[in-house]
Amino acid sequence: MARGVIVASNRGPVTFVRNGDGTVTAKRGAGGLVTALSGALAAAGGRWIASALTEDDRRASEAGRFEVEVGGAACRLRYLPFDPQTFDRYYNG
Repeated sequence: MARGVIVASNRGPVTFVRNGDGTVTAKRGAGGLVTALSGALAAAGGRWIASALTEDDRRASEAGRFEVEVGGAACRLRYLPFDPQTFDRYYNG
């Protein structure tokens, strides 16, 4: 039984953005990683584990794992909410 692709990265395939009316929308993530792996996820399915970079990403992470569309296919996403100071020290320390 195939389990699909597992991606672990700093940025996720989507980021959550709060609109002017207060609603939250998932926007496709920036960068080449999403583009490069979209085909593999579309073909094989899979899971993506990433850092919750924004406050709305952190709120989404409270739900645990959830599904998002990446490259025309659904994948399971899990955002991990790291302490901002720990994150900063890792990347800037």
